Amino acid sequence: MKIKVLIVLTLLGLAFFSCKNSTKEDEEPIIPTDTKATMEYNENRLDTIPENRELTRVFKGSGGEPFWSVTLDADKIHFESAVESLKSFSASIATPEITGKTTTFTSNPDKGTIKVMLIEEKCIGDMNGKEMTHQVKVSIKLNNGSDFQNFKGCGSYVQN
Repeated sequence: MKIKVLIVLTLLGLAFFSCKNSTKEDEEPIIPTDTKATMEYNENRLDTIPENRELTRVFKGSGGEPFWSVTLDADKIHFESAVESLKSFSASIATPEITGKTTTFTSNPDKGTIKVMLIEEKCIGDMNGKEMTHQVKVSIKLNNGSDFQNFKGCGSYVQN
């Protein structure tokens, strides 16, 4: 007799806990206003970064055909590529020129001229398909060259 009562109580308990509350399905989900995506977007906006913090984070950009990458930190630009004449190129960073959503860094070291444009606009990396916060354009002209070599890709600020 005790076993039958125990079985009935167990089955009632299971039935009680397995019932779904139908009113919860009809409610709209609560979405926080500061989702991870919006916080990352706001964190990477150039117009929200105080001037004295402009480059406390490192910016990394890259592209393909041929592969290249650029890194901007607090005091230098470092460019690397698969192009034989431009395997590695480093220069000190001058004060950037900011126009709307575009920040341009230009440097004229002994080796040549490098110009890096960061355009605050969503960009999908062609090599990895990852969404990044900026389009990146790099132009380099070596002292012994006659024309600028241009590279296009995507990039984002990253915490150092």
